[in-house]
Amino acid sequence: MLKPVPMPLNFRTKVNKGELCTWQIEEPEDWFSERLQLEQAELNELAQIKGKRRLEWLACRWLTHQILCDLKLSNEFHRVPVLKDEFGKPHLKDVPFDVSFSHSHGQVAVLLQPVACGVDIQYFVPKIKRIAHKFLSVREAESLDAPLLLEHLHFYWSVKEAVYKAYGRKELEFREHIIVEPFACKDS
Repeated sequence: MLKPVPMPLNFRTKVNKGELCTWQIEEPEDWFSERLQLEQAELNELAQIKGKRRLEWLACRWLTHQILCDLKLSNEFHRVPVLKDEFGKPHLKDVPFDVSFSHSHGQVAVLLQPVACGVDIQYFVPKIKRIAHKFLSVREAESLDAPLLLEHLHFYWSVKEAVYKAYGRKELEFREHIIVEPFACKDS
């Protein structure tokens, strides 16, 4: 039985006609395994995942189930499976919503939308500076704000990652194909 339970939600908001939620993972892997009734395709996918990624994978599916229960698209007796297409993009079986997942340092994010969507959460780390040349266009690089460089780089990365996930295919090159209009980065 998949009874919805209270969870450590960090953030939840309506986005257009969908939902965006982030959640801090506090449960061990077996907590999810005992509660999720996975389809064989999902079990096969999970078997290929190692380490902390398994916990993130399970947490994303559990959070998705909780959101779908709140939207009355799932219930404690039936969990909507999350299956991958030929490009590796997750899809909800027989539900009119697109889904996107992200995870970073013990947090997961789930975005559900009636149209193609993508979400990305990031833990700010200085090493992003070393790879900025791989994902920023010349114009984007010229727009960086030195005092808020780390924040600016992570915002650019997250926007591009979300677009890549929404597109759902492997042919996009961040630097060449996903161009973000330069923006001011403000300290908050």
